[in-house]
Amino acid sequence: MLNFTFEQIFNWLSTDVAQRHITNLSLIMAWGDAISVIIATYSKTIISLRLSLMFNNIFGMLSGLTSGALPTIFKHVINFPLNYIRYKQIKRLIENVNDSDKKEINFEWLKPFMHPIGHYKGDFVFHNEEIADKAYVLVDGEVEILERKVILKSGEIFGELALFTGSGKRTASALCLTNVRLLYISYHDLEQLYFQNPEFGFHLIKLIVRRSEATRLALMHGY
Repeated sequence: MLNFTFEQIFNWLSTDVAQRHITNLSLIMAWGDAISVIIATYSKTIISLRLSLMFNNIFGMLSGLTSGALPTIFKHVINFPLNYIRYKQIKRLIENVNDSDKKEINFEWLKPFMHPIGHYKGDFVFHNEEIADKAYVLVDGEVEILERKVILKSGEIFGELALFTGSGKRTASALCLTNVRLLYISYHDLEQLYFQNPEFGFHLIKLIVRRSEATRLALMHGY
């Protein structure tokens, strides 16, 4: 069993052989530091960027330890946990988006950001080609999207498509087939939620693509 005293270790570190090993190790760590920075610079994904930066932090800390550069050690000790946290966050985000692709979104969580409004049977919620500034969730009743001949069910969101059009105009008319209760949200608030909640943004895009595809098929078959 090896048993060294601090004095022996200190004496060995003072020898020329030890100094050459430390210099070589410091050089290797410096090369690792430099290479990991280059890899991070050319990374095309956030995951690879954060991994490269974490390796850079490890090499940087070891390089600082072998060279005795306290500012270098301090920099990488601070940055490593930050890069690790960002890495875990993006991994969790990707997992959430992948999971969201396998299930339908529940728009219940949108209600705190929305406002109630009612319409009578025969009223139009909005008309085709008018300037849009709101999206809606149907709480109760029936609404028909006339141009697509689609009757919406309770809990469905509609009126969101104009947010993504160049003109900002409605692409269809929404007619109340019964007395209805709706919740509406401004496009400004919807944009904020889109960027703050990537899972919601992903579902919104998926919903728009599905509806666009349904409209295309309906036009192809003439109904």
